[in-house]
Amino acid sequence: MNWKMTAKTTLVQLHHKVRTFEALGHRLVLVLQDELLSYLKREFAFGHVGPASDNDPMLFHAYSVFSGSPASSGLRLVERLSTD
Repeated sequence: MNWKMTAKTTLVQLHHKVRTFEALGHRLVLVLQDELLSYLKREFAFGHVGPASDNDPMLFHAYSVFSGSPASSGLRLVERLSTD
């Protein structure tokens, strides 16, 4: 996967869309894999992103994907962050 292009495209789109959601009184939640969130934190300025707050218009929900037998595969919420 091209992490750099995915991250740049996603962040630019979120930056533009979050203002619309905020103007409508809604929050925008990005659900992503924990590996992508780790990449974003390493490669971009993430100092303004902190623990999830219901007052922030932009939220990140990072999930870990685990697999085994079909009955034991799934997602696990790893981290919730937000920013204004």
